Amino acid sequence: MVEGGDSPRADFTKSRSYVLTDLFVKSISALAIVVLGIAGWRLQSADQKTRRADDDRRHLIEEREVAERRYLPMLRSIIEVDLILIEVSADYTWPTHSDSEVKNESRLGSHLAYFGSSLRFPDGEPTFDVTTASDNVGAVTDPIAAKISARPAILMLAELMRLAPFFKRMDRPNVHVRFSDGELVFEDEHGAFQDSIGVDHETVPAWQKWLPTTGMALHDLFYEVDLDSLAHELHDQLRAVADGAVSAHADILSAEYVKIRDEVLKSRNDLLPVSK
Repeated sequence: MVEGGDSPRADFTKSRSYVLTDLFVKSISALAIVVLGIAGWRLQSADQKTRRADDDRRHLIEEREVAERRYLPMLRSIIEVDLILIEVSADYTWPTHSDSEVKNESRLGSHLAYFGSSLRFPDGEPTFDVTTASDNVGAVTDPIAAKISARPAILMLAELMRLAPFFKRMDRPNVHVRFSDGELVFEDEHGAFQDSIGVDHETVPAWQKWLPTTGMALHDLFYEVDLDSLAHELHDQLRAVADGAVSAHADILSAEYVKIRDEVLKSRNDLLPVSK
């Protein structure tokens, strides 16, 4: 028993109410930390998703720009050339070989050469099947096809048309034409030299494969070669190249392809100032 003093007070931190209160506060704090952690994680996750989405959009834009830079010039040049090929196919189904028609043929060939020289193929130049001159003239049912690169094949047709006035002037009985050393060589029935004319260096492989090795009668080359079927062959295969590119990148090129085609069609009179 302690004299003259108060009895010792109980430690309130040991009380049941304090312990429960302390546990409750600590639980709330822990829960708040968990909630804040989850909120922070969700914000970070959302931010990462946003960044990934932005990156994906940026990559799509970059892919679109790359595809457009690669294919749009090709598509435009193909459409321009194809329009002329269609014109050739339509206008020379029943040729008369009149002076005015030959003049227009030569002019149209010059247009074809100009636009054909602009053809570019970013995935590599395709090879076309072109019916040989002799089988074209003979209209055989199972023709032999010469394998010719696209540009030289189209430029050869352009040259064939562009030289029409020269062919007509050279056309005499029994004149023979053959290809030799980058030139079309004209000879009489005895093999005597008559004249020659050089061709574009790019078309040399095409002439070598298209004309018979021994040559052919100039009359057949000028009067009997079916320009419309030759143009149609090239048209079908050139269009297939464009369709393949558009199909492979439909989401990027489809709308642009239609837009370019409409623009070229609208400027048709400027591209083809040729009247029959």
